[in-house]
Amino acid sequence: MNYKVGVIGSGSWGTTVAQLVAKNSYEVNLYSRDKKQVQIINKEHINKKYLPEFKLSENIKASNSLKEVTKNSDIIFIAVPSNAFRSTIKKMSNCLKPEQILISLTKGIEIKTYDVMSQIISQESCIKLIGVLSGPNLAKEIMKEQPAATVIASKFDFVIKTVSKIISSDKFMVFAQRDVLGVEVAGALKNVIAIASGIGDGLGLGINATSFLVTLGISEIKYLALKLGAKPETFYGLAGTGDLMATSFSVLSRNFRFGKLIGQSNGVEEALKSVGQVVEGYTTTKVAHLFAKSINVNMPILDAVYRILYKNSKVDEVLAELLKIRKDYLWE
Repeated sequence: MNYKVGVIGSGSWGTTVAQLVAKNSYEVNLYSRDKKQVQIINKEHINKKYLPEFKLSENIKASNSLKEVTKNSDIIFIAVPSNAFRSTIKKMSNCLKPEQILISLTKGIEIKTYDVMSQIISQESCIKLIGVLSGPNLAKEIMKEQPAATVIASKFDFVIKTVSKIISSDKFMVFAQRDVLGVEVAGALKNVIAIASGIGDGLGLGINATSFLVTLGISEIKYLALKLGAKPETFYGLAGTGDLMATSFSVLSRNFRFGKLIGQSNGVEEALKSVGQVVEGYTTTKVAHLFAKSINVNMPILDAVYRILYKNSKVDEVLAELLKIRKDYLWE
């Protein structure tokens, strides 16, 4: 079937997914709020703001109409920040049809509700065929056609098979997952650990110390997710450890860069401004901290990042405390 595909959100990841699909000869409508960006993409086939060095497929057509993209797509990928996710779904809801497939590309947890993105889609739309795409997916590496892999998580085989077909290639492998909640929690919370890793790197702690923090970080993420009903094996796969490694050690990761800037004595606001794109881990840190406290889950690394970002705690003092954590203080 020659599916028509829509992508909501023209940031680096939304554009990259659009490119993956378009290179498989599918027509892609890419939604952007920015009228100037729409004009440039359609005329020059370049996303100048986020991926200026890459030529986009001519199968990608940008649009400034959310309604148009929503109505005319069989499969829709949503790549908007978590704090705008619910409002975006609400705006789309009148144009959505039950037979459409909706795939979240957003890695975050909503403030106040503690909902993940698939839950928001269920609450605010008629859509049942829901999926989540997540994994160690740095946009610029994929745009360069370097080998990569991702996970499509859904309760429906049809969603998994259809999305795998339209997005996979010999350079981009797609793996199936049933644990939608686990994939989403892993994708959201790894950003917090990546900030901690970046802070350590910015302080010059070295790879041994940052690897220590990241390893303990996966234990924290897994422990919280298991409390919510996720499956432990999810955290040893691409959506867990794989995504965490890519985000925690690469300068292409905005969460890592954000943390590194803070470790180099930049203020939080200054670091956010320097990154120049949404840093999901900044908001997720606050949300996850409040949620962990509400269910009495002890998460030392999350707590440390929260204190640095929101309580003006001294970076070197907080990291020094973290590095003294005994193994038996965490979970296996």
